[in-house]
Amino acid sequence: MLCRNNIDPFDEPECEARDIFVNELLCIGTGCPYSCVKRAPHAFAFADDIGTARAISQGNGDDYPVQLAVGQCPRKCIYYVTPCQRTILEEVLASILMTPWDLSEAAVLDSLTSKAMFENNRYRKPKREAKSSSDYVDWM
Repeated sequence: MLCRNNIDPFDEPECEARDIFVNELLCIGTGCPYSCVKRAPHAFAFADDIGTARAISQGNGDDYPVQLAVGQCPRKCIYYVTPCQRTILEEVLASILMTPWDLSEAAVLDSLTSKAMFENNRYRKPKREAKSSSDYVDWM
């Protein structure tokens, strides 16, 4: 899916939030008692480098094991986001995880995920256009 130009995807989501983003700064990783990797192994896997969970497939928003994994995360670090939001969040997370660490970017990541959660709950599908028909109209 292509992102729209000149529109902030966090202000105006382009579609329903069905992609998954894991905030690896908050994730417990392999020590988590309610592991999302155990609940939905087709959607999550542990990262080899730091041992936290990562989303390995996208578009599983309606999948019940994924919904369980998101709902039972003890740190609430799994978010439903749109594709454009996910690419931005992954870039910010990658820049945070590179050394030297910059804690101000962690605050940016936190504010973006909060904004995504708020705006994605307000997303409404475009309304259908009214059908105009003159079949049964009495013209005088």
